[in-house]
Amino acid sequence: MSHFIKTGFLIFANFAPLLCFAQGTLTITFDDAPIPPPDGLAVKNYSESGMYFYPTVLFDGSGGLAFINPPPGSDPNDGTSYLQGVGPGTDSITAASASGALFGVSSIDLAGMSSTFPNFAIEFGGRIGADVIGAKFSGTEISFQTFQFGPEWSSGLSEFWWSSTGSWSVDNLVVIVPEPNPGILFALGALIICLKRRKQL
Repeated sequence: MSHFIKTGFLIFANFAPLLCFAQGTLTITFDDAPIPPPDGLAVKNYSESGMYFYPTVLFDGSGGLAFINPPPGSDPNDGTSYLQGVGPGTDSITAASASGALFGVSSIDLAGMSSTFPNFAIEFGGRIGADVIGAKFSGTEISFQTFQFGPEWSSGLSEFWWSSTGSWSVDNLVVIVPEPNPGILFALGALIICLKRRKQL
C-alpha cells in the first residue's frame, strides 16, 4: 500500500503543475482614469487589472492614448469612458500583461466615432510564441457592439494589438487569465498529508 501511495504521489506531483491553473476572465473597462463628461483625456500609457496599454503609432502625433466620456445623447455613449481613434492616419494600440504573463482575449466592444463617422474597420493581432494570429472586425454602428474572438485567441498571448486607418471606439475588452485551481491544490495537499502519515506508521 505504501508503494502505491508513493507511486501515486510521484505521478500527481509531475502532472499537477499542468492542472493547477484554470481560466478566469477580467474586463478592461478603461474606467481607471475617470473622465467626467463631456471631457476627453490623452495619456502616455494606461494600466488596468494587470494589463498595460501603450500606443505604437498614434493618429495625432501626441504619443498618447485618447480617452473620451461624452455626455448623454452623444454618440457613441455607454455611460463610461472608452478609448477612441479619430483618423485619418494609422492608430496602433498594444496591450500586454504588466507581469509578462501569458493571457487570452475573449471579446471586445466596438463602435464608430460618431453619427457623422459611424463606419469602423479594425484589424487585431496577437503574438503566440513565434506565431502571429489576426482578425478583423468592421461595422456601421454608433452604439457599441460586442465582437467575439475565436478559440485560437483564448490563451498563450504575449502581446495583443489593434490598428485602423479610420475612426473607431473601443471599450470592455474581456481578457482571459490563468488562475489557481483550488480543487487541484487541495487534492495535492491531501496527498502530501496522506504520504506523511504513512511514513509515521
